[in-house]
Parts: sequence; structure tokens; C-alpha cells
Amino acid sequence: MRLKEIEEYILHLFETRDYKMFHEESGITVRATEDVKKIGYCTNLTLDTIEEGKRNKVDLIITHHDAWEFMYGLKEACREKLLEYNISHYFNHLPLDDCDFGTNNSLIEKLGLKIIEKATMKRVSTVEELLNLMRL
Repeated sequence: MRLKEIEEYILHLFETRDYKMFHEESGITVRATEDVKKIGYCTNLTLDTIEEGKRNKVDLIITHHDAWEFMYGLKEACREKLLEYNISHYFNHLPLDDCDFGTNNSLIEKLGLKIIEKATMKRVSTVEELLNLMRL
């Protein structure tokens, strides 16, 4: 499969794709190879996850979070290592958090709340009954 096809498929999964912030919080950070035969997935992009990807001969690593900028030099070090190993990278933070099956709605559901208003990156919920958080 081609990297562009994977990117287009992922874009069409999320209704937030038309929002500017969608593209700031998701997308391809390294386009090393276009021919993708094996994909790895993890939560955070780190030098360790890239090494794991190399060991497993992946062509594309998909993560929830990009390499963190607050760790000085990590983002650039990851980019260099991905290019060295010819591994592409796609991250999907905001769209995955905000979609119907994502982090926001999953937590609301687990807490037993009812969504009464939904907007991009925002949910307003009501409590139907008092929650016993120890039971969760």
C-alpha cells in the first residue's frame, strides 16, 4: 500500500479534518518511504519506539502523540532516526481524542455521563445519577 493512500484513508475517518487544528495535531511528520508493507503502532514516538520499529522491519509508525517538543532535541532526533531507518511516521492526536470512538467520548461513557452538547474538542455532559468513582 502507498503511504498517501493510508493518509487519505485516515483523514476520511474523522469529521474534524476540516478544522485548522486537525492538521496541527495530526499528520505525517516524516515521509521516508511511500511503499508501506508493515505498520507499527504505539502511543508515543520516542527513540526507543523507533528502534522497536526497526527491529520489526516496519515501514510506517503510527502514533497517538508526536515526539514531545518539551524534551529538548527529541523531536529532531526522532526525525533523523526515522530518516536513517527509512521509516515514515504518522501521528493522530486531536482527531483521535475528539472522534466518537476516541478518548473524550470513551471517558464520558465510562463515567456514565450523557452528552448534551458536542463541538470540536468540547463536550457538555450531565450526570444522570451520583457516581461512585470507586466502582469505576
